[in-house]
Parts: sequence; C-alpha cells; structure tokens
Amino acid sequence: MIKKFLTAIVALLFVTAMQAQSFNAQKTASDLASAYSLDDAQKTEMLTIQQRKARNLTEIQSLKSTDRATYIKKLKAIRYGTDASIKRLLNKDQMEVFFAKSKERRQKEADVMSEMKAAGASQEEIQEALAQID
Repeated sequence: MIKKFLTAIVALLFVTAMQAQSFNAQKTASDLASAYSLDDAQKTEMLTIQQRKARNLTEIQSLKSTDRATYIKKLKAIRYGTDASIKRLLNKDQMEVFFAKSKERRQKEADVMSEMKAAGASQEEIQEALAQID
C-alpha cells in the first residue's frame, strides 16, 4: 500500500515537472514563432523542438551536482542540436533573423566571458555560464 502511494506521489511530481517544462517550451516556441514569423506548420515543429529541448534539459539536471564537466558538455550539445533543428525549419528570410540572433548571442557570450575572467571566475564556471546563454 505504501509503495503504491509513494509511486503515485513520484508520478504526480514527474507530471508536474513535465508540465512546468512544457509551459516553458510553449512560451519559448511562441516567442521564437513571433521572432521568425513562422507559419502554422513551422510553429508546430518549433513547439516539438522546444519540448525536446526541455525534456533533454530535465534529463541532465542530476549531472549538475554529480558531474559538472559532463553537464556542461551536454548543455552545449543540447544547444547545438536545438539550433540545428531550428535551422532546418527556417526559410531563407527567416535564416537572416537566425544569424542575427546568433551574432547577438556570440557578443553576449564574449561580454560574459570578459566579465567573469575579470572577476576571477574559474574556467569551469565560465564554460557553464556560456553554455546556459540562450
């Protein structure tokens, strides 16, 4: 009886966590749909891409405290995979927006790196901060 109760609680917590992630994925997909002027088919695919990203981020959360180096590598891989999926989705005009956003992100990364180096942050801390920039 207690096992069933604990299983139900764990399942409820899992569903709640997935709904929270799904909400973020929906908001991100909606924001990107506006930024890129996506059509309905592209909006559906963008939501799928963002849900996959949310699921992948959830799956690696345990690594954040146990294996930080692997966590950082996986963060970078998730970003790379998400960007690749988005690029496949976009047409020529939308790609111009994508490249402009990529340029802004690289500039933001350079700024963060400079600030963190000046503050004496470790290389691992810098890499993690860079991997989390969207």
